[in-house]
Amino acid sequence: MKYHAEPQLQYNAVMLLRILADNPGSTFTRNLDERFAEKVKELFKQGRDPGVRQLLVETLEHFDANKRDDEGLQYLRAVWHKQKLIIARYQTQPMFHAVCFTYLVHLPSGVVLWANFHHEAAWSTRPNTADGQ
Repeated sequence: MKYHAEPQLQYNAVMLLRILADNPGSTFTRNLDERFAEKVKELFKQGRDPGVRQLLVETLEHFDANKRDDEGLQYLRAVWHKQKLIIARYQTQPMFHAVCFTYLVHLPSGVVLWANFHHEAAWSTRPNTADGQ
């Protein structure tokens, strides 16, 4: 990402996107294409600033809830739907915690004995919340 180290520029760009999508609306959004949606996806996945990420999520949720009839946002909404599915799958995926030890014993005769010990610690799941907390 070209402006990876400048989160204030990313924040301003997302804010401007939201403002212009609301007013003038479809006059602006008709120019948003698949390439633009891929850049937004890249920002969502690789962006490091939590403020930018929060604003981007809120903006995409706003588009999803309030701008369903705007055909210019179809690519952005499609990217957002896919990302939400990935997030939901990740949050509900069970995690298995296990500890595995390997012991090696070197005998004077040059023989190496080994044993694996596997201890199952716990099953757990990540919390499944709509807001990602």
